[in-house]
Amino acid sequence: MAHIATAHGGEFGVLFTHDTEACDCELTFGVFDDTDGIFADPGDFATQVWGAVTAHLVPTASPHVVFDGITFEDRRTLPFSGADYPQTATPGTHTGATTIVPTDTALAVKRSSGELGRSARGRVYWPLWASELLLTADKTSSTVASQVTSALVAFQAAVEGGTLPCLVGHISTQHGGAARTAGVFYRTVAWAASDLVIDTQRRRLLGRGR
Repeated sequence: MAHIATAHGGEFGVLFTHDTEACDCELTFGVFDDTDGIFADPGDFATQVWGAVTAHLVPTASPHVVFDGITFEDRRTLPFSGADYPQTATPGTHTGATTIVPTDTALAVKRSSGELGRSARGRVYWPLWASELLLTADKTSSTVASQVTSALVAFQAAVEGGTLPCLVGHISTQHGGAARTAGVFYRTVAWAASDLVIDTQRRRLLGRGR
C-alpha cells in the first residue's frame, strides 16, 4: 500500500496474541482528529483506546485471545511516525469459549462509511479462537456474529467519546487501483458480518508476523 499523507489522519492497532501459540496479531483502525489533539498526546490516546478494549472487546473474545498492546501511527506527514504501547496482557472472557481451533479462524466484519465505492469500505477479521464460537465446521452462529458487531459498535463509540475526541474508521490511499494524491479518511457508520462462513487469516498462524 502506498505511503501517502492524510490530513489530520492516523492509524491505531489493537495487538493480541494466543494464550499458548506464539503468534502476533493486530486489528487496525483509521482515526481522524481535526484538532490534532491525539497526535500531541499519543500515549494518553493509547490509554483511551485500551480502556475501550477492556470494556468492549475483552468480553466478546475467547480466553485464547490475549490483548496486550496498542500501536499508534501519525499519518499526517511523511515519513510516518509512531510507537507501540504495551499493556497488561488481558485474555478474553467470553463464557464457555474454551476449546482451541486454528489461529487463522476468523469472522469477516464489514465496516461501512455510507459512501459508494470499494475504497469507502473495509473489513475487520475478528478471531474465532474457540470451537464453541462455531455453529458448524465452516460457520459461526448469528448470535456470535451479533455479539461481535455489537462489541465493535460499542468499542468505536468508546474511543470516539473519550477524553481525546476523534473519529474512527479507515484511511484510503488508493482509488480505482491508482494511488491517491492524498489519503482520504472514511468514518465507519455501520458494522455487519459479511456472512456466517468463517474466513482464514494465514498471517495469524504460528511463526508468521502480524
